[in-house]
Amino acid sequence: MEQLCIYKLTGLPRRHSQELFCSYAFCQPYPLQGFEDLVDRFLKVCEGLPLAVKVFGALLFEKDKSYWEAELYELKVQLRVSPEIKNRLKISYDALSEEEQQIFLDIACFFIGEKKR
Repeated sequence: MEQLCIYKLTGLPRRHSQELFCSYAFCQPYPLQGFEDLVDRFLKVCEGLPLAVKVFGALLFEKDKSYWEAELYELKVQLRVSPEIKNRLKISYDALSEEEQQIFLDIACFFIGEKKR
């Protein structure tokens, strides 16, 4: 019988989280001037989880500060209700158009029933 091992992942170090986030949000490894505090606040919420860091960075790409503030507020409201990461990521899913959501679900469901290895 094949034995399955589960490995507990830890978040990325802060510097790596910032580089990853900023590469998606600004196309460079550091925040634009005036966005430093907002980047720090998003990184705190993402807790170093690479997928969350990428998703939120991409969601905020080419958006103004008011959009960032609104998303951060919405994210914090969601986290008060349920602190699970799926709710954090659902915010970015909800920001997709209906067609993009359908494409996402098609891709996400493609591997259902496949072996994890």
